[in-house]
Amino acid sequence: VAENNYDFRHESIVRRLEMYGFEPSNVRDVVTRVTKELSSDASAQQIERRAFVSHLLAQPPMDRFEDVDALDEEERKDAREDEIMVLESILGEDKIVRDETQDRWCVTVDDVEIPDYLRKQFHVEKLEEEEDTSTTLEIWFPFGTEYPCTPPRFYVRDNRLPRDLCLEISRGALTCSLSCVGSPCVYSVVTWLQENMLSVVKDWIENVKKKKKSESESTEEVVELKQEVVVEEKNDVEEEE
Repeated sequence: VAENNYDFRHESIVRRLEMYGFEPSNVRDVVTRVTKELSSDASAQQIERRAFVSHLLAQPPMDRFEDVDALDEEERKDAREDEIMVLESILGEDKIVRDETQDRWCVTVDDVEIPDYLRKQFHVEKLEEEEDTSTTLEIWFPFGTEYPCTPPRFYVRDNRLPRDLCLEISRGALTCSLSCVGSPCVYSVVTWLQENMLSVVKDWIENVKKKKKSESESTEEVVELKQEVVVEEKNDVEEEE
């Protein structure tokens, strides 16, 4: 981003957002764009939240939701309250945290085991026993959200996993939610995580291995090509002599 288009007062926002695993260059572009979208007196928290929820997290294809006005605002609010009560009944009140100031729910997802042998594949150090090893599903509601008529945004947080892998799982959570738009989807996403998160982790590890192997083979081909060029140049010199 050109210096004359970027407000360096927001460097702390960029650093915090980069910790989620987003591409640094994309984060800077988004923060610059959001700063221009909001009023000049917008707080750093407002800028960070708008950038995170409305731009950086995986976004649903909004053109798919033709019945967005199927429920009015009061009915949508009642539906969310009913969903929270059901989630607390099924998962336990201690598993659900509502952050009203951020328009976010945090759900602790049990029964997601990540074996040590897998964690070693992406060089995440083994956590101490007292450290948090749970999976947290963050459900974010953008300003003016139509949920449950449109999907919320999701971020899966797990200290045992690399941040870019958490983003990959978060995209899977959004995809899962698209199958139940118009009705509460959080429990379906929780169930999807319990049943599929380990498979996503394994697939991600395999894809990383394939990418590294491909990059390694490409490097070897370049080296071999350079060696062939050197040999040919040497032969040309010898023939001239």
